[in-house]
Amino acid sequence: MSPELRHVRRYGIGRDSIATLRSLLAAKKLSPSGRDAADTMLIFVGLHATAVRHAGELLIGSTEILESLFGELKTLERQQAGSGLTGLMLALGAIASHWTAEEMQKALEATTWKAAQAWIDERVGPTVQSQRRTLQTIFTET
Repeated sequence: MSPELRHVRRYGIGRDSIATLRSLLAAKKLSPSGRDAADTMLIFVGLHATAVRHAGELLIGSTEILESLFGELKTLERQQAGSGLTGLMLALGAIASHWTAEEMQKALEATTWKAAQAWIDERVGPTVQSQRRTLQTIFTET
C-alpha cells in the first residue's frame, strides 16, 4: 500500500489532507497512469474534505475503522446486537472521538431526551426485537 493511501487510512480525511497528500505525491516520479490515479485520489479526498466542519475534525478514511466502530457498538448492545441498529448508535460519536468530561457534560445538557428519542424514532425506527415483542403481544391478546 502506498504511503498516501496509508495516510488516509491511518489519519482519516481532514482540512489539511489535500496539502499533505500533494506533498507526499510531489516527491514521487509518477507515470501518466500513476498521475491519473493520484489526481483521482486527490479529487476524492478533496470532495470529502469539504465536509469537515472544524479544525482538527477528521472523517474516517478506512472501512477497517468502521468495522471496529460497529464491533464496539455491538459490544455495547450485547444481546441486542443481532437485532439491527438501535438508538445506541448515537454512542458512535463518543466512541470515535475524544471528549473531555466537560464536553460530554455540555453535550448531554444541550440535547433533551425527547429530542434524542425523536431522532431515533425518525431515523432508526423500531428494532427487529421490538417488532417481535409487538407481534407477540398482538397474537397473545387475540
